[in-house]
Amino acid sequence: MTTIKHSSLEPYRSGNVGVPWVWSFDSGRSGPQVMINALSKGNEFCGMAAVRRLLDEGVRPERGALTLSFANVAAYESFDPARPEAAKQRDINFNRIWDDAILDAPSTASEILRARELRPFVRKCDALLDLLSNCHLRDDTKWRDPPILSFIEKPAASDVAGHMGYPLHQIGCPPGPGNLLYEYGAFRDKGSAKIGLLAECGAHFSDVAADAAWRTAIRFLAAMEVIDEDRAAALGAARPGISPVRYTDMRVPVARTDSFRWAGAFVGHDRFSRGDIVAWDGDEAVTAPYDECTLIAVAEHVGRGEGAGHFLRRI
Repeated sequence: MTTIKHSSLEPYRSGNVGVPWVWSFDSGRSGPQVMINALSKGNEFCGMAAVRRLLDEGVRPERGALTLSFANVAAYESFDPARPEAAKQRDINFNRIWDDAILDAPSTASEILRARELRPFVRKCDALLDLLSNCHLRDDTKWRDPPILSFIEKPAASDVAGHMGYPLHQIGCPPGPGNLLYEYGAFRDKGSAKIGLLAECGAHFSDVAADAAWRTAIRFLAAMEVIDEDRAAALGAARPGISPVRYTDMRVPVARTDSFRWAGAFVGHDRFSRGDIVAWDGDEAVTAPYDECTLIAVAEHVGRGEGAGHFLRRI
């Protein structure tokens, strides 16, 4: 597994809408307003690679309008390969602040200031795709979590995810309390046709994740009919010939002690039946909450108060 290198985003700073690192293109034809965002976290490079490629290869909307953004560039610019986790954020998690009460409260946090710049574009779009990665780079023989697409469960989002057909694993979630970008405003309103999608594309810094982010972005544009299927195929992202696997009821086990440990050598996408012991939290067993239970995003080291992974119920 090769890695994406950190490189300057200075050539993209100017944007074309008066906001740094934001680019918008209007086809001049009727159609949806869509947005693809990268770098919600400064150390998750795959989306950055995909958005750069969209700009560099001149991918433009055939219908409607397309906005491309690099979000937390300040965090990205602080990246130190000796301390990669430190570049996740400058002050606070950019992907935990998407609530107007938070954004409008007095703050000098770098992420709040940046979110205020991006908020008009987020509000304007009909559909948003946020491109992230979801684990530290590790030996690919020990990691098999595939790319996963998450969305608020409602017909509009489910239909677009189905038409995308990729990633092949998709999670319909109820609106959560996390204030994530893809949950913001009308995206979480089940009566609204506006949708937010979040793709976790694989290991941080891996070219595998970059390829998944590219394919996800192109499939999103095709599903929204911003580009044609023929164009998507020419860009290397034809619709897959198989249907995605759907999941629901995501739960995140949070460690109550500093002695959380897995009950086996789990590496992601492990399957369980209800009641199977999956981990030990001190002396307490952590069991699978569902039949057809799948464990993803397995954390290797889990401290008190930290999420250990994600339990999903396969539909």
